Amino acid sequence: MTSSVLVVETSPDLRWLIAHALQRAGGFDVSCLAIGQDDLEATVADLCPDAVIIEVDGFDVDAASLVRALVAASPHTRVIATVALGDGRVRTDVLEAGGTDIIRKGVPMDALVRQLRSALDARPPTIEPSAALA
Repeated sequence: MTSSVLVVETSPDLRWLIAHALQRAGGFDVSCLAIGQDDLEATVADLCPDAVIIEVDGFDVDAASLVRALVAASPHTRVIATVALGDGRVRTDVLEAGGTDIIRKGVPMDALVRQLRSALDARPPTIEPSAALA
């Protein structure tokens, strides 16, 4: 089964590197966005990706507010935040806001792929509305 992943990153090189690593690993349908794109929440709501890997440092809002907005836009989506520098407080804020994980930029791509797979494997199964009513 293929999982859809949205990569949101300021650096075009890092966006390409993450997307390429995920495509090489197999099992991922990857879309990319540059930070600053208008209506990020609407884009996530429209795409309903299985996961979003997002650089939280590049926004004018705090990480928790950003993660909260993405989770509200697509509740089943796993949100994995990337940070250049992060202390334990950023991790706590992201997780309390509904994020799945936080990854420091510069982590080897195979570790990022493993963390993404782990996050997706931990997701509870999606129940189709018709099945829930049966």
